[in-house]
Amino acid sequence: MITAPDVFAGGPRRIASLSAVMQELGSRLFQAGRLTRNQIEEAAARAGLLGRPLDQLLIEEQLLPEETVLAELSTITGVPFVPISAFEIRRDLVAMVPARTALHYGIIPLDLRNGVLALATSRLYDLGEQENIETLLRSGVSWVLCTRRDVEEAVKHFYGLGADVLEEMLPGAARTAAPPTAETTAAADSAGPGLTRLVEQIIREAIQMHASDIHLEPMEKRLSLRYRVDGVLCPIPLPEGLHRLQRGIVSCLKVMAQLNISEHRLPHDGRIRMTVGDEPFDIRVSVIPTQFGEAVNLRILNRKAAFLDLGDLGLRPDQMRRMEDLIALSHGIILITGPTGSGKTSTLYAVLRRIRDETISIITIEDPVEYQMDGILQIQAHPEIGLDFAAGLRVILRHDPNVIMIGEIRDTETADIAIRSSLTGHLVFSTLHTNDAAGAVARLVDMGIEPYLVASGLEGIVAQRLVRVICSACAEPAVVPDTLLREIERDLSEWTGPRHLRRGRGCPACKYTGYRGRRAIFELLPITDTIRSLVIRGAVGDEVRAAAIGQGMMTLRQSGWALALEGTTTADEVLRVTQRRRA
Repeated sequence: MITAPDVFAGGPRRIASLSAVMQELGSRLFQAGRLTRNQIEEAAARAGLLGRPLDQLLIEEQLLPEETVLAELSTITGVPFVPISAFEIRRDLVAMVPARTALHYGIIPLDLRNGVLALATSRLYDLGEQENIETLLRSGVSWVLCTRRDVEEAVKHFYGLGADVLEEMLPGAARTAAPPTAETTAAADSAGPGLTRLVEQIIREAIQMHASDIHLEPMEKRLSLRYRVDGVLCPIPLPEGLHRLQRGIVSCLKVMAQLNISEHRLPHDGRIRMTVGDEPFDIRVSVIPTQFGEAVNLRILNRKAAFLDLGDLGLRPDQMRRMEDLIALSHGIILITGPTGSGKTSTLYAVLRRIRDETISIITIEDPVEYQMDGILQIQAHPEIGLDFAAGLRVILRHDPNVIMIGEIRDTETADIAIRSSLTGHLVFSTLHTNDAAGAVARLVDMGIEPYLVASGLEGIVAQRLVRVICSACAEPAVVPDTLLREIERDLSEWTGPRHLRRGRGCPACKYTGYRGRRAIFELLPITDTIRSLVIRGAVGDEVRAAAIGQGMMTLRQSGWALALEGTTTADEVLRVTQRRRA
């Protein structure tokens, strides 16, 4: 964790001559061997023609890394160069800098002392511009150099996504004055390119944050935007007055998805194809009418999503050995359990990727087939025409497969065919919605499958959840209540590993959530002879679970605590996704 320096040490620094600083910058870069004299002279000439400072041109043309340039400027001017993640930005300070000023100058307030504001900036300003900013803010100013990305992310977070576009389309006064009228609403609806740019910005920002869904929902006096990132809905700040453009935003999305923009009373479904960088994305669009206007959900699917390797899933060493033993079997059924959004499909694909081989035939039936895997036959289920999982499974069995993957066991017929397929020499993978591994046994029996068939066909059950990973850029030690520490010590009484409980404070790198990415935790239950005997005599889930723990099974919560002690996730995340068991 980077510690913020005293940015007020030595008092406010004013740049009397920006040109003199740029000359010194060129000289220092030459002396340090960063650039040749010709490169510096040519860059200075281009900067003069374009009316750009030399430092900005060097960064924009990628002649030098931004961090290198800012570090040199810090040495020359004495203005500190510090990552924004070292500061805890306060909302009351942000309120002191109007959005228009923050957007125009690219600044964000970091601290306040004795009437002087410390402002983050990615560029230096000459004396006249500094005086302008001080006049606008009615405050003295002390500068802190930060990277442009950090400043832009902070401005976006604290002033709202799309604030720059909104400033162009609706002046501040128009946003905060009277309620919308037919005339102002029509003007907002016809904003054209500005609205398109705003919508694309919303989608691109979601993709950059690795969001799976975008929720755009009209409220009585505001517009709500939330991204589902790492399985959790995260509110995205929007600038004041954006609700005036709500109808236009929805119309723009309808046009992109080739939907009827004149129909506001019925639900709509469509699809947008979009490329961000070199990655193609399919975006499924769902529009529903609500009391205050149409709400939109966008499901983001990366058409070139990389498949995880089995070793990258996060299985602990003992769990990995057991998983490899299971998938090496020639027949039997292996179930992956967990709620929606727990990563079951990713685990299935990782398994198929590991066992895929030209000597075996692998066929899947899925609903939907979200990702294509080379070397595997994948069937898209169509229940509306009679091709459901059960019907598809019957077809697959006539196609001489070695391995079958069923997207989900939803009914008794599918469960029965899957179990019987596993008894006739096929290796079957599928998913179930249960709270833990042992619960899958009870679920199959509740579906009407005879316990002896469950015991004979089932070879292993893997329960899983996804926990968010602490952002490495803003990680810091966490304070955990004593009662929780005692619970962790009780659950992991034999733990001999590290004890680094941490949390993420929030920074531009993690969009101020404190987390970046997800990691799976597992509970792996092999069906041993002891477990089979329990299932045959009708043992309930808790009895099966106790026997599995007695044989060395690590529970979901224990797997979570291990990640928390290693400093990978937080104790709060483990509590969020796992259940505390009754004594």
